[in-house]
Amino acid sequence: MGPSLSYIGFAYDNTKTYPYYYDKVNDLALEVSQTGGDVNIVSLGLNFKLNFIPVSDNTIFSVYGIVNPFISYVNRTEVVENVAVYYDKDGDGLYHDFYNETIYSPEKYPALAADNKVSGGAHLGFGLEFHPAKKISFYAQATFSYTLPITYVSTES
Repeated sequence: MGPSLSYIGFAYDNTKTYPYYYDKVNDLALEVSQTGGDVNIVSLGLNFKLNFIPVSDNTIFSVYGIVNPFISYVNRTEVVENVAVYYDKDGDGLYHDFYNETIYSPEKYPALAADNKVSGGAHLGFGLEFHPAKKISFYAQATFSYTLPITYVSTES
């Protein structure tokens, strides 16, 4: 049994968002770019380890199960979206004429402001530990992790 502290950060990746849209009703082409939206997660947990093969002075290998419930503090940085609007001024079917640039920011849309949430979850798994000498050991473990939903973090991918 023992405590754990972990940190993970996800920088917003523009390549994962399709930036081009067509507004059929108004016959406009839109190009969207976003800055911000980085997510940082700090988790504090408690590890529980149960040895399936009892460890003694002469044990070389041990197999164990682990459970690690945790609570997380999640922070998302402010999001700013720039939308360039293009239209077909000449009627030639090409949307190359810049019309307007709209900036969606937290001042206009509060949902885009930096935000903090508290969540939690658990890691469940098993491991194999190798003890070549009394004071040295190596281990490999595999875990399944579940995090409770956070409104601005997709748990689908």
